[in-house]
Amino acid sequence: MNPVLADLYEEVSYLFEIRGELDPETNRRTEAEIKKSWIASLNWRPHNGRHMKTIYKYLLIDHVWMPRGARPLHVSHQGGNPMVWALVDESQTAVLHKFDIVGTGWDLEEVEGDYLGTVHDPAGFVWHVFYNGEDNHET
Repeated sequence: MNPVLADLYEEVSYLFEIRGELDPETNRRTEAEIKKSWIASLNWRPHNGRHMKTIYKYLLIDHVWMPRGARPLHVSHQGGNPMVWALVDESQTAVLHKFDIVGTGWDLEEVEGDYLGTVHDPAGFVWHVFYNGEDNHET
């Protein structure tokens, strides 16, 4: 894991710790808690009893829980965090969507997927984001 993502992981872990979502024995979140949190973050709600397509924002890491068929549209930095905006169909089941995030000048030999955009973070680093599609593991 690159150093910036490692720092982000530690920061997010701290937030989970103060919210009481870490397993006290392992000091890590359980898989069920992670899935529950990501699904809740989707903020799904019916619109007059029908399915609705809309755009949602997600914290960008190398994997993001979004509804099946979600189409990432844009990446940027907001509130100190890298974010991805995606067109989603609220009626679909959440699945894991995969991303590669690489810095300028890094080797791209193992990078797969389609270029989505570039993120400039407050520390002055520039990150290039590639979308690798969805995993077929349902929640």
